[in-house]
Amino acid sequence: PSIDKEVLTPEGKTVVKGDIVTYQLLIQNGTKENGPLVNGQIVDKLPEGLEYIAGTMRVNGEKSSDDAWSNNELKYNIHGELVGGQSIVITFDALVTTDTVGEIKNIAIITCEDKDGNLFKDENTAKITVKDKPSSTVKPDKPKVTTVAEQTKTGDDTSITGLMTMLI
Repeated sequence: PSIDKEVLTPEGKTVVKGDIVTYQLLIQNGTKENGPLVNGQIVDKLPEGLEYIAGTMRVNGEKSSDDAWSNNELKYNIHGELVGGQSIVITFDALVTTDTVGEIKNIAIITCEDKDGNLFKDENTAKITVKDKPSSTVKPDKPKVTTVAEQTKTGDDTSITGLMTMLI
């Protein structure tokens, strides 16, 4: 058997805290000449800085329950046989929960056995890079100037008795 783990999104595999990463696991039992494999289990413990987003797991494109997830770890049991040439695709989303700059490695492992009880294992790693969030520079608005004049009207004359300028 083989397992291939890759980051589907974001394309550049560069993230900041709050981003969502979509992972894909491709599990294959070689070619049709390979014998069937049984008792298969896929394990994917999300590392610190990532958190599984409930309800996002799909198996072969079909929505799957979260029963295989516990404490941020996937333990998916392959039911029945994985016959030669057959593959399974699992996708899910994870939230980036860290702002610590650096690389996060996520490892997925498959274990299974053949009909004779011989144990097989494979693992694969997908990496993302956490970058600093771009700082948001807030430019203050220019102050608005309002001039208020008091006018007093007496007969035919109008005079300004007070002038005040306010910054708003």
